[in-house]
Amino acid sequence: KELSFTITPLELTIGWSDTSFIYDGAAHQPAATPTNACDRDGISLTVAGGQTNAGDYTAEVTQITGTGAGNYKLPADAAQDFTIARYRLDKPTADKSEFVYSGEPQTYMPEGYEESPLAKDEALSIAGNVQTNADESGYTVTVSIADKTNYAWADGTQGDVTFTFIIEKKAIDLNGILHEPERIDGNTNDNDRLIPYTADNRSHLVIDADAGIY
Repeated sequence: KELSFTITPLELTIGWSDTSFIYDGAAHQPAATPTNACDRDGISLTVAGGQTNAGDYTAEVTQITGTGAGNYKLPADAAQDFTIARYRLDKPTADKSEFVYSGEPQTYMPEGYEESPLAKDEALSIAGNVQTNADESGYTVTVSIADKTNYAWADGTQGDVTFTFIIEKKAIDLNGILHEPERIDGNTNDNDRLIPYTADNRSHLVIDADAGIY
């Protein structure tokens, strides 16, 4: 008499690893390993649900592969949560350069900004840092995280970082411009200086130490 019997597939137990990542522009997903399969069957698991951007996600085993794959089945829950964290950036610091009006555009570059590859990749942006005219109250320079999905500052915040960009007024050197006192209508004294201010030298600005500028 023949007896029939059935060998049912073994339900796999899945071990998960690599469930936490930091954003780096590449796709990531957790790794799944069968923990109760026979070594001789060469069982591997295919995982779907990889992601690139920072966020919270769920991956899932979708297929069993290997020479003995037909002898196994997936559990009812073959999913795993995973996280891609935002990349943390050091905040740039103030430009220590001193700026004096020169008539040409000048650039305020916060320390650490220009060296950041993220600035070149446009994950960071800067505004207000190129100016020409003197302003002793200061221009506002703003550094922003342009890609707030994937980046944050080292302290976890994402707000703009601002700096004050001061261009000092240029001092005028009067050496070689001031002349020895000249008598004008009999009204000069030893404290007077005459400053020519027209091209043909026909008019003068008289600086008088006693009476002020006239």
